[in-house]
Amino acid sequence: MSWMLGQDSFSKCVVYFADGNTRTFYSLDWTHKLSKTRNRELGLLRLRRLIASWGKQAKVALLYDTATGQQIESYHEGIRQTA
Repeated sequence: MSWMLGQDSFSKCVVYFADGNTRTFYSLDWTHKLSKTRNRELGLLRLRRLIASWGKQAKVALLYDTATGQQIESYHEGIRQTA
């Protein structure tokens, strides 16, 4: 059995880029495609690194829990915003 991104990810990130594009990225919560377990924190760490690598190119980035649809975190130009 292998994991599928959209179905098996704990989190997703919707990014609104400075050039007008919008993209959705799903968390990679497992160490390899045949691993037996998933780790929510590993997936969030990977998404946070991705957002940090874009910096100001990503005007707004929003992290969501895929099970509930609730927003977890928000970023503006690569910097985490507090509630």
